[in-house]
Amino acid sequence: LQDIPNEQWLWLLLVSLFAVTGSYSLNLGLKYENPSMVALIRNIDIAIAYLFDVTVLGHNFSVLSLIGSSLVGVATVGGGLKNALSAKQSEDEKTELEMDTEQLQLIDKSLD
Repeated sequence: LQDIPNEQWLWLLLVSLFAVTGSYSLNLGLKYENPSMVALIRNIDIAIAYLFDVTVLGHNFSVLSLIGSSLVGVATVGGGLKNALSAKQSEDEKTELEMDTEQLQLIDKSLD
């Protein structure tokens, strides 16, 4: 442990601080937002961690790691789009149901 330079200890401390802050933010997000949306946002951490690893920490670029983090990013964006389209479709179906209900109420009133 004594062989580790002070700069690396500082980076380790900062990474740990950001990890704890991220976990706290995730839990706070679960309190206020739909859990499926929070899970999608959480998945993007993998791609961000890879970018941080290569750019800030200066580790070697790996094509396999880039492919892996890209797959996670694409899957996360795809999942987000699927959720957004599904929410829109549910909203449209709800609007149609409300319109049908209003029409039935008008017919019911006309029959009385």
